[in-house]
Amino acid sequence: MVSSSSTRTKVFISYSHKDAKYLEQLVEHLASYERNNLIESWSDKKITAGAQWREEIKRAIEYTKVAVLLISPSFLASKFIVENELSPLLHAAEKEGAIILPVIVRPSNFEDTELANFQAVNSPSMPVAKMKGYQRDTLWAKVARDIREALLPQLEAKPLVPSYSLFPSGSIGEKEIIERVKEEEAQTDEISRARKYYLDQLMFSMLSFLNTWKSLPKEENMVTHPDYLKSVKSTAARITIDLNDILSRAQVKNLLDEELAKKTQDVMAELQILEAKPFYLDGGKSVKEFNNLADTIASNMENLIEEIRGRMLQL
Repeated sequence: MVSSSSTRTKVFISYSHKDAKYLEQLVEHLASYERNNLIESWSDKKITAGAQWREEIKRAIEYTKVAVLLISPSFLASKFIVENELSPLLHAAEKEGAIILPVIVRPSNFEDTELANFQAVNSPSMPVAKMKGYQRDTLWAKVARDIREALLPQLEAKPLVPSYSLFPSGSIGEKEIIERVKEEEAQTDEISRARKYYLDQLMFSMLSFLNTWKSLPKEENMVTHPDYLKSVKSTAARITIDLNDILSRAQVKNLLDEELAKKTQDVMAELQILEAKPFYLDGGKSVKEFNNLADTIASNMENLIEEIRGRMLQL
């Protein structure tokens, strides 16, 4: 057995093949993290032809830090999952600190199983199958963030030790100085990675709004396009929630400077105005005002994204 708390760095996704579409939705939301080498996930989709699949599953579990369980009646009924995946994952959670994240994808008797001891990401009364499109995306985005945050070191919201304090005059020895310098460098590196993660999340969320806005028609009179209005309003609502969630997490850990936090809050306030803006049969005047406000928000987001990119280059 090779696993230990230090070697557990990966994500294991356990699911029934009858729920493959939910796996695909989650994998889509993890793709940007995978591409940037922020996480490494595993599911049986990665088993190659001719491989000793039982051994591959066993090896993947040995390196698992976060286990995502896509809960459904099919999942709970699977003898293979219970014996080959669930049992060792629960053991890893008990003995080696692995984290279990249940996601309720279809109605089941989850609350009557031992898995109910673990906090599900969503309520059993609101499974993924019951959610609308934007609700599903919001949930999967939260799951992806929870996974990434679980893989980050637990950082205390406190300032770093200044470098000059590592070299007090007097009795400290050279070996102690070297060890303390190494400790500060490691702490700095961890905080930089955590800060980069939250900056990346802010940028990704705003790009989601920009992509939606720029893909839609911009005729002056949009009264004949009710789907357009609904789409932009629902996207504004979702992005406001996402930005607020990301911002609150980053501020709790003291990982976002006040200037950037203020500009993000300003964008959130604009999105809330856009979401609440009423429309009238006024020959398209109110819709034109809506378009102008959305264009302003898009411009502010683009400027903010450039600032975020600049900060990320400095890390």
